[in-house]
Amino acid sequence: MRGLPSTIALVVIAAALVSYIYFVDAPAPGETREKVFAVEAAAIEALTITSAGETSVLRKVEGTWRMVEPVETEADEAEVTSVTGQLAGLEITRIVDAEATDLAQYGLASPKAAVGFTAGSTTARLLLGDTTPTTTDMYAALEGDARVFLVPAFLESTFARTPFNLRDKRVLRVTRPEVDAVEIAGGGSTIRLTRTGSDWQIAQPYPARGDYGAIEGLVTRLSSAPMASIVAEPSGALASYGLDAPSLTVTLHAGSTSAVLLVGREADGRMFARDQSRPIVFTIDKTLADDLAKPVEEYRTRELFAFRLFNAERVAVTRDGTRVEFERRAGEGEGAAETWHRADGTDTHTSLIEDLVSKLLNLRAESFAGTTASTGLAAPVFVVDVTFDEGKTERVSFGRSASEAFAARSDEPGAARLDTTAFEEALNALTVATAPAPDAQGASR
Repeated sequence: MRGLPSTIALVVIAAALVSYIYFVDAPAPGETREKVFAVEAAAIEALTITSAGETSVLRKVEGTWRMVEPVETEADEAEVTSVTGQLAGLEITRIVDAEATDLAQYGLASPKAAVGFTAGSTTARLLLGDTTPTTTDMYAALEGDARVFLVPAFLESTFARTPFNLRDKRVLRVTRPEVDAVEIAGGGSTIRLTRTGSDWQIAQPYPARGDYGAIEGLVTRLSSAPMASIVAEPSGALASYGLDAPSLTVTLHAGSTSAVLLVGREADGRMFARDQSRPIVFTIDKTLADDLAKPVEEYRTRELFAFRLFNAERVAVTRDGTRVEFERRAGEGEGAAETWHRADGTDTHTSLIEDLVSKLLNLRAESFAGTTASTGLAAPVFVVDVTFDEGKTERVSFGRSASEAFAARSDEPGAARLDTTAFEEALNALTVATAPAPDAQGASR
């Protein structure tokens, strides 16, 4: 029980703090707090922000924010919009000194941050000082105004922004939806990924279908990845950053335009990098560089088949030299469902064929082998030919070697390693679907 008095004291202090915040800082019912500025965010056309000894000057040019000091560059629209939005919505929590004569006691003689803006003929400058003892608010004042008032302390992270925070930090300036090719060169090899419509393909080092999710994820990350820091604006001395002979060169193509990212050496868990179109050297997170160094198999689709149950027209299976074909037919009568039949007229339940097709579609590559050697594919266990989507065709062969199962497409190199349980389930479904149907007397036809 020794700690009980201390616990009670802490509870009392916490209750008092909550009561203070509620009864003193909270507005009374129906009370409207005073706005600091009578301005709309969209009307703000210039900003001057001083924080941590650095000053940023930004201007809106034809509806787009640009940084003009300390460097001329594009601004981070999201960061700047956050500042203008908070300025327009800023409210006075409480006035603590209506005629302040000593700003130093509030930390306003040398403010943590100062935010000035211009909106038409209106100009103003907000000063932000120390945090109050309760840490929920901070002292603030307007330049040229004797009042000291409180604003929410969390706004410090919005207003106390450095030039690095406010500038465009994208490592590459590209419009993601327009990217139609990606090249990653490094370690003596090149990966080239190309897009036709909404389909991604691997074009180099070998032709294969691309994994849409994996490649779109890569493009999204490259088009939105931020710099971790800015190092320098060198005058050609790139060797110290490993950028004279980059470890990776990544190119995003968008029609006739392209953007190139050069990745150099590692330093303190980050990688030196450079957008080839700009002189600055910056750092990127090492995880981005690690992702860019992944093998081509990471961008290869793991699905063996491109067809789906709804667009399959004919499925043919060859096993032990016997070929059995199944075809989908329109139902008889208005609104009748489509059904599956053996092409030779032998009766087979639609459900058995659909189960087979579903089991085939469940087969996915767990990993890839560079060749078909030692995969059993020289003498396949079975081969599947599919016609789908108004005339498209594809062929996949399945083999077994020792305890492993493999598959290979006729239009792609190497082989896919399969989950053996899923393979056996597909093989069992194939056996059931291709078994001769019994006649009326119970004998097999």
